[in-house]
Amino acid sequence: MIDSKGLSIHICVIGGGPAGYVAAIRAAQLGGKVTLVEEREVGGTCLNRGCIPTKALLKTSEVLSMISKSKELGIAATVSSVDASVGKARKDRVVKSLRMGVEHLLAKNGIEVLRGKGWIESPQRVTVKTTEGEAVVNCHRLIITTGSEPLIPDIPGIRLEGVMTSDEALELTKIPESITIIGAGAIGMEFATLFNSLGSKVNVVEFQETILPNEDKEITAELLKIMKRQGIKFSLASKVKEICKSEKGLEVLV
Repeated sequence: MIDSKGLSIHICVIGGGPAGYVAAIRAAQLGGKVTLVEEREVGGTCLNRGCIPTKALLKTSEVLSMISKSKELGIAATVSSVDASVGKARKDRVVKSLRMGVEHLLAKNGIEVLRGKGWIESPQRVTVKTTEGEAVVNCHRLIITTGSEPLIPDIPGIRLEGVMTSDEALELTKIPESITIIGAGAIGMEFATLFNSLGSKVNVVEFQETILPNEDKEITAELLKIMKRQGIKFSLASKVKEICKSEKGLEVLV
């Protein structure tokens, strides 16, 4: 961005997700000198651990569903096995390709990318802890787009081995025999659909009286019927009190 005197304004953006990298690119297009600080991969949760990887994996689910209904179209087809590691490898390729596209746009617009964790010392000063030491960014304007991280509820046993967030679920290379999903929001429903189609026995626990509580009630009621017909079990208006270890694996007390 250019000020009234025609001088380039130095802008620091903390966070390289959809908000951060778009802000950085636009600021550079308007003539600003831009430094982007990102602790992990550019693209943020959406690209690396959210929307994009889940949709890539759900493509496998979609194809399986199409094959299961192929007889309706006069096509005799069956699935002998599903290799989750191959699906994960494809997901990783999709994410990497899109992330490289974002990195190219940042470089093309002359944006400096600092890999590390940024600490705000003042509105005009950010200290970045990188693998090579500390770097100081002095700026005229500061944009904070630090994004999101998985919510870890305060449930006894939540830290036991085998309990995972959506981040770890995206990295699985083996299909679990059974899985309990806490939360029937958009993320929970995506993973319920995915693991059910891959052969897992899926149980969903939701504190509210319906799935997708923030969405249209008529649509969620119809979706609930569809998912139940697919074999997914639901415990609605229910609260998880504790997660315990047992001989069979993990037990969820609801």
